Amino acid sequence: MGEHQQRPCTSQQPLLEIENLHIVAEEQGRRYAAVRGVSLQVHRGEVLCLLGETSSGKSAIAQAILRMFPSRERIVQGTIRFHRKKGDGDSDIIDLAKLSERSRELHEIRGQEIALLIRESPASLSPTHSIADQILEVLRLPRRTDKRVARQRVIDLLAQVGVSEPERYLDARPANLSPSLRQRVLMAIAIAAHPDLLVADEPTRGMDVILEAQVLALLEKLQQELGMAMLLTTDDPSVAAALADRVAVMYLGRIVEIAAKKELLMDPMHPYTRGLLQVAMELGREVAPHTPLLTGTTPAASSAIPGCAFHPRCPSYTARKCDAATPSLIEASHGHWVACYLYGSEQEAVA
Repeated sequence: MGEHQQRPCTSQQPLLEIENLHIVAEEQGRRYAAVRGVSLQVHRGEVLCLLGETSSGKSAIAQAILRMFPSRERIVQGTIRFHRKKGDGDSDIIDLAKLSERSRELHEIRGQEIALLIRESPASLSPTHSIADQILEVLRLPRRTDKRVARQRVIDLLAQVGVSEPERYLDARPANLSPSLRQRVLMAIAIAAHPDLLVADEPTRGMDVILEAQVLALLEKLQQELGMAMLLTTDDPSVAAALADRVAVMYLGRIVEIAAKKELLMDPMHPYTRGLLQVAMELGREVAPHTPLLTGTTPAASSAIPGCAFHPRCPSYTARKCDAATPSLIEASHGHWVACYLYGSEQEAVA
């Protein structure tokens, strides 16, 4: 596929390893690269945030992990290695990218070891099944489980996600609940089996500030209580600031910067990251001030831009360099990786 980003490495034991991932999509009959050679790791118990505007490829990566793509996206290259726990304390490594979407192994992992949390929408819950039935489907209790015991498990889960008087809602249909309650039901479904990894794909997008604050506080509480790792995607730096341990900034299918949250928010290196944070500050978010603001428009995901994809909007653009070759992702300081010629980055190797 041509592009292959070097993987930012740490000494920690990874739970999930993504290596040289390429995803193609189709729009109006035209195929294009939605994700371009991304490599990253998620470690046990950490929160890694993928931060970027629409068309960055962050949601495609989230969907790829559980093979829950729209019909016109597919993995064409790369690995997604998941370290599954075994009874003896060791782990099995399975490449999720190689599994059939209908395979028994993937079915066992979905919702049990890796769970997906999406934002509330009319299609996010079954309109014809009760709240209790939808949660019980994920719990996969033994067939002979007493009905009272099963319903108590559902009550306990709803209480864990902050639903007051949860027994009132067991037999309710989603249409009879408020958006806030439906979001909490989605969170109960996501954590029902105590997954090792929660993939939270833009869970607060479109929410008002009060509901967003509630959801972020609850996600932080659940992540700490359950000790699960989380891969969080968002276009909002304040969401990353609230939850992340590390942040990977994406632009047009590639990672352009990755670092510990505090370092990235206080000392961003890539011009795109600086622009994102400045826009957030202008909107009243609590992030460090940086200039200048982003200029130009966000390119379509199908855009083919030579060299560094950000160069048409970059205040530090250098002709015949930034537009000639893609910069590689290098470690500019300890644990802080950036793909930009301002920091001595070399041309990306061709695979």
